[in-house]
Amino acid sequence: MKWKIRLARDMGQEAFVVIEAPTSEEAETILWHDMDPDVIRWSDDDVMGDREVREVYPADDKDELTPLEMPPVRKPKDLRTYRVTWVIEVEADTSLSAARRARFYQTRPGTTAFDVSEVCLCAAQRYGPPVTIDLTPDAD
Repeated sequence: MKWKIRLARDMGQEAFVVIEAPTSEEAETILWHDMDPDVIRWSDDDVMGDREVREVYPADDKDELTPLEMPPVRKPKDLRTYRVTWVIEVEADTSLSAARRARFYQTRPGTTAFDVSEVCLCAAQRYGPPVTIDLTPDAD
């Protein structure tokens, strides 16, 4: 039987996964022990936080199963490696809270400037100075 699991985490995000299992309890066990958390697609992009099961119920026949792990990514030979940096100062009471706030602000519309430099992983060498890229749409 297929089970649909509704998940929630801080900042009002939710996600749904569909798992095949004989019982809802076994579906939850698969979620916690066998599923790669990176396959879960959260609303409002990703923000760090603990997952919490809100509801488990039978899935519709049309609901597709959620893969348990990310598919391997092939790296074509013509792709280059870039180091992208984004710096922000955040006021928070703990380092974890600061990381969560930074990630939240990073994914909001209006966050626009990143430093990008091409790197060679074998020698950790740059091929040129970092270039700042502003993603703000032109106000034309």
